[in-house]
Amino acid sequence: MSGCGNDTILNFYFSANADEKINTIIGLPGTTHTGTVLGRDAVSYANLGASLVVKDCKVFDVKNTRFEAYGAAKPPVPDPGPGHPRRPWWETWTMTGCGRTVDVPIDFVPDETGTRIIQPGGATER
Repeated sequence: MSGCGNDTILNFYFSANADEKINTIIGLPGTTHTGTVLGRDAVSYANLGASLVVKDCKVFDVKNTRFEAYGAAKPPVPDPGPGHPRRPWWETWTMTGCGRTVDVPIDFVPDETGTRIIQPGGATER
C-alpha cells in the first residue's frame, strides 16, 4: 500500500484446501524473510528488545520489518553465499507501543534443527 508518505508492504498468504475453501493468513508487514511460524516466534524477541529501550511499556505491535542483509550482524556470522541452504541474515523490526517507536535488530541463524533467533541488543528509539 502506498499513499501520503506512509508506504507499507503488507504480506498475505493463501492456501486452498481439498474442500475448495481458501485460507488466508495475514503475515508481518515489510520485507522480512521469515515465514509465518518463524515470524510469530520472533515477535517476542522484538517485543523484548523494544521493552528494554522503553522500560515503561511492555506490549508492542510490529509496524514494519526490514530485511537488511545476509550474514548475521551480532555475533558476526559470515554469509556462506547464494545457494547455501542455511544462510544467516539480519533484519530491523520497527515496533510501536505506548505512543513510541523502536527499531530492533534481529539476527536469524539457521542450523540443522531450525533457526535461532537472536536479539543482539542495540535497539534504538526513533
